[in-house]
Amino acid sequence: MKKFSIPELDNKSIQIEVEEKLKDYNLTGPYPSFCKMLIRACLILDSRKAKISRPALLVIASDHGFIKESKTHLEVYQHLESSSLLAKMSKSSGFHLKTIDLGVRHSFERSLSFWLHHGKGIVDWKINKGTKNYKEFPAMTSAECQKAIDIGIKLAQKEFKIGSKLIAVQSLGEGGEFSAQIIASGLLEKEIQNGLISYKIEDAVQKALACHPKTHDPITLISLFGGYELASIIGLILQAASQRQILFLGGLKSILALYIASLWHPGVLDYVIVVKEPENELEEILYHKMKLLVLNHHPIDGNLDIALCQSLSLLKSGIAILRD
Repeated sequence: MKKFSIPELDNKSIQIEVEEKLKDYNLTGPYPSFCKMLIRACLILDSRKAKISRPALLVIASDHGFIKESKTHLEVYQHLESSSLLAKMSKSSGFHLKTIDLGVRHSFERSLSFWLHHGKGIVDWKINKGTKNYKEFPAMTSAECQKAIDIGIKLAQKEFKIGSKLIAVQSLGEGGEFSAQIIASGLLEKEIQNGLISYKIEDAVQKALACHPKTHDPITLISLFGGYELASIIGLILQAASQRQILFLGGLKSILALYIASLWHPGVLDYVIVVKEPENELEEILYHKMKLLVLNHHPIDGNLDIALCQSLSLLKSGIAILRD
């Protein structure tokens, strides 16, 4: 595993300057989350008048072996053809949308749509055609898991080189949420059994965990149950924080990836703005353990795609106030 140096966000003069500016506009009382988000963004970018240049929205796609007939490739085509809600909203909000294929069981190069868009809508870093079925085999080898983490690192590096100051993450992959639920439950199992966390692991998750020898090691759990997208998001988070990039995250997979990254480097938490409230008890536990800052408390229908795009608009408007 690559070693990361995560800069501390300790520029008190910027924090005081931003706080004073927000007080001038009477924003600190009625909009505390908004103000905390702006302070955090300015500390990350090390300037009150920083610009959010080339915000990137990376959609990481992969299939899971225990899902026999996946529709992930159809969702990817919707992004490619700009017919999905996320594609339309990301364009209007100012995101540069990219879909990364880490393991979709489909060859996009064979489609006319791929060539009509010159292959620009999809970044092909396919590790394999989906993970294996965890019920029969480990979902991936340790080498594949490390490769996925390394791809996440490269994604962040690539965005940094072209000037991106902010990376938002979304993922695609039928079965990915259940896979993340298994891994999160495995990680928290000791604390649950010792009564430190009040949570009942679902029977289906218990049955899944019983498919392999018990472990509480994050990388081993990811290798056993998948998926490629979760592993890559861990690498992306670590690298982005080391480069002082703002991270927009939400949803169980991304929050779980953040939790695992924070076990290795707690400083990554300072670089994250969570764009929506937790949707279930397991997410609530992870939010509480990491004391996460939530920006967008009430996105429409709790939709992550909408929350990501709304949050960028909110951040841009706040930065505009500070630059005035």
